[in-house]
Amino acid sequence: MRYQKISAVPGSQKNAHGFTLFELLVAVVILVIMTTIAIPGLSAQIQNSRANAALFEMFSTLSLARSEAIKRGHRVGLCPSSNGLSCNNSFRWHNGWILFKDPDRNGMPDTANTLIIYHNVDINIRILTTSGRRKVIYQPDGTVTGNSNMTMTFCRPLTNQYPDQIVQSQSGRIRVNKKVRAGASLCQKTAG
Repeated sequence: MRYQKISAVPGSQKNAHGFTLFELLVAVVILVIMTTIAIPGLSAQIQNSRANAALFEMFSTLSLARSEAIKRGHRVGLCPSSNGLSCNNSFRWHNGWILFKDPDRNGMPDTANTLIIYHNVDINIRILTTSGRRKVIYQPDGTVTGNSNMTMTFCRPLTNQYPDQIVQSQSGRIRVNKKVRAGASLCQKTAG
C-alpha cells in the first residue's frame, strides 16, 4: 500500500484543476459590472428598434390606405383608435389606429365590414399628428383631404434623441424625416 503525501500549501500540487473561491468571486463581480454598464444602452436600443418598427408600420399603413383608395375607387380613412372599432377624436395615435372604407363619405367607420385593418401599438413611444389632423382621408385619386400637409411625430420618452417624423403631402405622397430637431418641442409639450 502506497501513501501519497498531501500538501497543505495551495498551488503546490502539480495536477490541481479548478478555480478558487476568490477567482470565482472576481469573475462574478466583473460580470455584474459589465451587465450594469450594458443594460441602459440595451434598453435604449430596444426602444429605438420598437420606434423604428412603429414608424415602418405607420408608413406601410399610409401606403396601403392610398393604394386601397385608388384600387377600390372610393374614399379610405385612417384614424387613431384604442378599441379597433371606432375613431378617437384625438391627435394621439400611440394607442393604435384603424384603416377603413368610407364609401358614404362620412369620415368614420360605420360597421365592422368597413374595417380593413386595426393596428394595436404596444410600445413605449408617443405618436402625435399635427393638432388639426385627427384622421387621414384618401380620395379615389390618391390625394388627401385637408388644406395642408400632415406631420406625424414619433416621440421616444426613454431616450434623448430627436424624434422621427412622417410627412404626408396633400397629393398623398409620404416621406420620412429622421431625427428632426423641430419635433422635440412637440414631444416635450405633450409629455405625460
